[in-house]
Amino acid sequence: MQFTDEQLREAVKNCDRDPVHIPGTIQSFGVLLATDPQFDRLRYVSANAGVIFGHDAAELVGAETSAVFTQDDVHAIRNVLGHDAITRQRETVTSKLIGQIEYQLSVHRKGDTAIVELVPEALPAAERVLALQQAQSYLSLPLSDDAIGAFLHDATARLRALTGYDRMKFYQFLPDDSGEVVAEARDPRMASFLGLRFPATDMPPIARALYATTPIRVIHSNGTDDVPVLSEPGAEPLDMSLALLRGKDAVHRQYLDNMGVASTLTLPVVIDGRLWGLFAGHSAVPVEPDPAKISAAELVGKLVSLRLQHSVEARRASALKRCTEVASRFAVVDDSAVATSAYWHGTSQEFMRLIPSVGVVFAFGRQILTAGDTPDEASCRQLLALGAAADEGIALINDLAARLPDAELGETAGAAILYVPSAPQVRMAFLRNRAAASVQWAGRPEKGVSVDGDLPRLNPRSSFETYLEETEDRSLEWSADDAMFANALRIAILQSIQIKDELDDNRQRLGLIVSELNHRVRNLLALIQSISHHSQTEARSVEEYAESLEQRLLALAGAHDVLTQTDMAGAPLREMVETELKPFDGRGHVTLNGPDIVLQPDAVSIIALLLHELVSNAAKYGALSVPKGKVAVTWARARDGIELVWRERDGPPVSEPHRAGFGTTIIRDAVPYEFGGQAALNFDLAGLHATFWLPGSILQKAAARPTSQPKEPSQPVSHSARMPESRTALIVEDSFIIAAQTKHRFERLGFSYVATAGNVAEALHLLATQRFDFCLLDVSLRGEFSTKIADVLVQNAITFAFATGHGSEELDMVRNYNVAVLKKPLTDDRLRAIVDRLMVEG
Repeated sequence: MQFTDEQLREAVKNCDRDPVHIPGTIQSFGVLLATDPQFDRLRYVSANAGVIFGHDAAELVGAETSAVFTQDDVHAIRNVLGHDAITRQRETVTSKLIGQIEYQLSVHRKGDTAIVELVPEALPAAERVLALQQAQSYLSLPLSDDAIGAFLHDATARLRALTGYDRMKFYQFLPDDSGEVVAEARDPRMASFLGLRFPATDMPPIARALYATTPIRVIHSNGTDDVPVLSEPGAEPLDMSLALLRGKDAVHRQYLDNMGVASTLTLPVVIDGRLWGLFAGHSAVPVEPDPAKISAAELVGKLVSLRLQHSVEARRASALKRCTEVASRFAVVDDSAVATSAYWHGTSQEFMRLIPSVGVVFAFGRQILTAGDTPDEASCRQLLALGAAADEGIALINDLAARLPDAELGETAGAAILYVPSAPQVRMAFLRNRAAASVQWAGRPEKGVSVDGDLPRLNPRSSFETYLEETEDRSLEWSADDAMFANALRIAILQSIQIKDELDDNRQRLGLIVSELNHRVRNLLALIQSISHHSQTEARSVEEYAESLEQRLLALAGAHDVLTQTDMAGAPLREMVETELKPFDGRGHVTLNGPDIVLQPDAVSIIALLLHELVSNAAKYGALSVPKGKVAVTWARARDGIELVWRERDGPPVSEPHRAGFGTTIIRDAVPYEFGGQAALNFDLAGLHATFWLPGSILQKAAARPTSQPKEPSQPVSHSARMPESRTALIVEDSFIIAAQTKHRFERLGFSYVATAGNVAEALHLLATQRFDFCLLDVSLRGEFSTKIADVLVQNAITFAFATGHGSEELDMVRNYNVAVLKKPLTDDRLRAIVDRLMVEG
């Protein structure tokens, strides 16, 4: 009977939808019970349960678990159901003697159902221990990066000896999901499959996914009927994905019959969460599974997976290192993000040695470079385009002629194509020529189709006789190592280009900073020269000159400190006023009132000098020169700018000076001259009253306002009166020394418990498992920003502050969180002030 292509596709889909995890039956070598999550009531019972429990199975459905288990059994099972891994694997609970037979009792959880399996134990105690010791020996098997094949051969032979199957083989899966038998140990009477290829369709995707999460699969007798599982009315089909006793699938049974196999044992080897290979044991006669050997075999599968994972990671690290060494040359500081032609000529050979190939093509945007044996440029562009739609940015192709029938490919037949989503795009292809390829299949890979009702279904292959497939229009296949190296190279190229972009940005930013710095230094030197000249002119002695110059330079330094706290992005007016008046604050001398205003960097020096002269004059002659004097400084938005008012009272009577010195000149003329603003001085007998209008051009716009450092209160808050007696804190800091020092500081501040974390993952774990009152969060943690942690802190309403040793880039990143930012290095006083203030506000 002939079937259409559409019927073939539908047959494949139906095979993929086959619910092998809910067969509704179990194999007959054991008994299965399933209960509610609390293990109180039996919801599912295998029909053979009455054989060992002395009750009709149908009567057990809905019964209390105490009907079949003792109180000690129930207690032990409930304890095991609380294990973390109980949803991923079966856990052995105990050995239980029922009648004259000893059963191993194991349990696992699937969804909201607890599943118990009882399997007879036949081995004596000594042989059970021996089986476990045989499994543990896999830890000492030699394994090196260049001898994985030898490791698999040794592991396969040992597993056959442990389990007693007639034939044990190891499939390694290839990039196209077909499997090749790379190791085998067998009885001479069993046919050999070593070196043969099995098509990907032999294992449907649903079965492949099931193997990746199932530690072991056993079929004890392919020809024996399975036992139905009874359930409560209306119950969902029982998911037996992890059940050792899971019933057989009809298609798989036929497949094993066609192969002449009566009993199987399958162990998956999982690497990076994906099915990497399979141990498959076959016997021509049924094999009664013993729980001790099954447990030992499960351990073998996990140990082999663990050791191969470690080996693959080591090889991957080595590959990444080699790829990084080559790709790092892309990060050249010139006008092109791609290397020069001289670079390409010297490096292309290294690329072709890295991934064995006869030619290599590199494209950056519209620019294209080639080396070795390659097609013409138009064909190169066509084959590079195949990589854009590839999963994970890599396409491994060995039939280019079929993919690009109109391209002039010459001898080129295969390509490993890398796609790097940078701007502009980077694409790279390693090329291979035609090769007379021979693949030995375990029978023809094609499958037949039958009709089940109205649904077309795939038939399992009926022949496993060796079939040799030869091709002449393909290249040699790309191996798993080729794929690994290609991915490592892709990552390295992406990182190198990102570094190049960062270097260009930093170079441009550095140029702007240097230019701005030169401008400011020249202005500052000119300002200092002018201050020095005027201070010398006014002074009546060398000592007076030195003191006057020193005080004015200190005022400039204070303004500069405020400016550098925002990485030269501007200075808050309030902090500048507070800095100058700080020596007189704390006794009610000073009143400040005004909105948050940030001055442009160029305006900071002059405004700082203006404030210094106002404070200096008030300290010498005005309100700050007497104990009861007071100064009020207010500012408000007015006429597209700011009106700043200085008012003194309760000081000595003042009058307009007969001679305008340098200080008075700055107060009266600096703002109009420098900024086009206005200044009005009123020497009232009650005290100086000065009004200044500052134009909006010297103010930072609200949207660009930098985040300044949190202010230290002039008088520390008494935390003992306001804070709770027991406080906990989390310090997230990647430097051990700084974390330890900061922890001691928090302890001195009265925190009862202080935890530290060095990275994002560790901090998130602590926040998920513990409760904290306060968190000090380093912005950058060894290249990883801490915004993920900050988001969790915000969600959980935990008071926190950022700490940073860097500049405006980090401040830009954390500005949206609207929290305090502490500059490193930290001090006890600054830490106490900010912690007390935030904890009180929080």
